[in-house]
Amino acid sequence: MQKINGKHFWEIPSCCGACPFYFGFGKARDMRESSSGFCSQFEKRKGYYDHIPKRCTDIFEKAFTFPEGSELVIVFRSRAANL
Repeated sequence: MQKINGKHFWEIPSCCGACPFYFGFGKARDMRESSSGFCSQFEKRKGYYDHIPKRCTDIFEKAFTFPEGSELVIVFRSRAANL
């Protein structure tokens, strides 16, 4: 098990909906789960069954090279900092 930004990962997610950073939008009108959601890690709208983006795959693969139980903190620099 690895910990990335406070979220526990036991394996690399197979789709965005299986990632702990994914938040679904709840029930649709006909009481089925909505297929759209939000990635809190990259602040983007994502579909439940979307493929994991390359940047996420790279982060997960790198995280699982560290010893078991490691905690990683990922920090993003905003574009405004470059202005």
